[in-house]
Amino acid sequence: MDYILIIGFLGAGLILLAFVLNNFKVLARDDLSYDFINAIGGWSMVLYAILIGSIPFAILNIVWALVGTIDVIKTLAGIEKNR
Repeated sequence: MDYILIIGFLGAGLILLAFVLNNFKVLARDDLSYDFINAIGGWSMVLYAILIGSIPFAILNIVWALVGTIDVIKTLAGIEKNR
């Protein structure tokens, strides 16, 4: 398995992990861990999309990663999230 696939599987796995943990009520949508996992997974998927040359997939995941990153920053700064 090459490094590009590893990056893709890592990113997809992290996003799915956050989704499953949220569905089973292990993590809430406003938990720092949930946002952090989504942000890291999203940025991994952005890198993967760029490496495979998929601009639409990169755009989708840039938005996903930015939302997660902004939520992490808001949580760490003590700013209330609008949900």
